Amino acid sequence: MTLVEHNEHHLVFTLSDEQQLLLEHTLKRYPVDFEEEAISRFGDEEQFAEETEMLREAVEESRAVNRRAVGNFLREPGRFVDDDEGGCRLLLQRTKINWLLEVLNEIRVGYWHLLGRPNLEEYRADAAPDVTDKVFAMQLCGWFQMSLLEALEEAEEGNA
Repeated sequence: MTLVEHNEHHLVFTLSDEQQLLLEHTLKRYPVDFEEEAISRFGDEEQFAEETEMLREAVEESRAVNRRAVGNFLREPGRFVDDDEGGCRLLLQRTKINWLLEVLNEIRVGYWHLLGRPNLEEYRADAAPDVTDKVFAMQLCGWFQMSLLEALEEAEEGNA
């Protein structure tokens, strides 16, 4: 994923066919459902239960909105345009980049929670397939996030 052009409104990346497929497949995993931890263990239990329920409802609503937005993002005409070099160009509005970073982070953190919040260096390539799949998805999210952040930094330096 390489930044090839940018202006004040858009960033344009080139992606190989494989990178496009991985990005699309990764985004389709959203949301990753996991048990949220309690926000506090102290205080009034009744108030705590009410606040926890309000938070759960807000998270569910946010995830529903993002799930629709991910579908729209992937289906939007002109989002991925084939190029002459066997890959594609990805057009991202600057206003969508933070949203995309958040979605990728939610996927990554969701799998991290499902795996028991591990140190990823403990996992081996011969782990159970479902574990390997989750670790791979987490690493892909991290790679896409770093690519986007580096591109934003490069675009900001180019505008300076």
